[in-house]
Amino acid sequence: KMYTSLVSGETTYLLQDLQSLRTTIADKAQMIDTLSKKIASLPVDPETPKAVALQNSIRKATSIYIKDYLLTLPAPPTVHELEKFKKNYLMKAVDDDIMPTPKTSIKKVTVTTGWSPANVTNDSIVVEDDDPLLEQMNIVR
Repeated sequence: KMYTSLVSGETTYLLQDLQSLRTTIADKAQMIDTLSKKIASLPVDPETPKAVALQNSIRKATSIYIKDYLLTLPAPPTVHELEKFKKNYLMKAVDDDIMPTPKTSIKKVTVTTGWSPANVTNDSIVVEDDDPLLEQMNIVR
């Protein structure tokens, strides 16, 4: 996903992030390979052929997985290639008049039907004192 984004010229991901992730994946693949070798080299009782078959299956499955999925990852683009991809992306956006827009857009909503409060005029507003002491004095009078 990161590689595809970078090659298409988008700026969602950074090249350093892709390189860091690729290094992490390589380290994990090496750990998986080491574990499968340890499992394959564990001593097994000759009377349990299923255990031997299981160990061999684990080793084969891990080596096939590493070969098919982890070693076939594309190499990250160079800085020069990345700049070229970004330039092509921007030129295409200008040519197509499709500049990137924010994903969220705010639409104005106008109430045309339904209930709405009545307009209040200044004549109908009664001014009351907000001071409770004055209110009490007016009640006593």
